[in-house]
Amino acid sequence: MKPIIPPKSLVIILKEKPEKAVYNRRIIDYKHCGLLQRYIGLGGKILPRRQTRLTAKQQRYIAKTIKSARIMGLLPFVSKEKGFFR
Repeated sequence: MKPIIPPKSLVIILKEKPEKAVYNRRIIDYKHCGLLQRYIGLGGKILPRRQTRLTAKQQRYIAKTIKSARIMGLLPFVSKEKGFFR
């Protein structure tokens, strides 16, 4: 039986390093709305790790920061963009 070899494009995607923007925790704060919006989808949901390419620790920190920014009123809980709702 021939071993299954994944295509090269898949291997390259899996080997990419995580996002560098979150390495230093002091950079990310609940007040930096522009940076936090990169990690929020169209509907206002927090994007998963597969899309953000963050480590598990960084993803937890981003999620906690986004939630505190929402409570402070700096980020919306739900997006009202056109085309999202039917």
